[in-house]
Amino acid sequence: MKRDKWHPSSGTVFGLIAIVIALAGTAVARQTASTSTVGAKGVKKIAAKQVRLLAPSLSVASAKTAASATTAADAAQLGGVAASGYQRTVRWAEVEGDALTATVVNGNATGALKAGGTPGLYQVNFAPDISNCAIVATDKRGGGEGELNARHLSSTTSLTVQHFDSTGAGENYSGTGDGFFVAVFC
Repeated sequence: MKRDKWHPSSGTVFGLIAIVIALAGTAVARQTASTSTVGAKGVKKIAAKQVRLLAPSLSVASAKTAASATTAADAAQLGGVAASGYQRTVRWAEVEGDALTATVVNGNATGALKAGGTPGLYQVNFAPDISNCAIVATDKRGGGEGELNARHLSSTTSLTVQHFDSTGAGENYSGTGDGFFVAVFC
């Protein structure tokens, strides 16, 4: 029996040609990608093009660092308010007291005293106006043995802190080492 010589079909020929072209293209792309580099000018060009496409009103600045970029008109302001308008001052005091006296042992308060005959009521004085400031007070004892009530006085430079025991009755501190911390945020 005689055998005929095998001949590929046209689909097989086109398939082989497609595989060769695909492999050759991958080899060329790989070689190009591994040997090409983009310098600083190229990166800037690409960035400028992307900015023009994505945000037409912006531009790529020529500043080399953020410190040398001085063209922003409102850089010193936030919402029309200068940076100094956002600066806040914290005044604070560590106060120790007993039934008759109160002493500032640490902080920047100008003084403290036992206020009148009300049990647990102490006055703390600060030099500047604190009338529009927030007050936070905490007991040095910790442990939730009672509560403190801090509030402004009619004087613009003073506040009171009153200590209450666990039953809600005013309670004087017992002296050295016993007292409260107060912070004033302006």
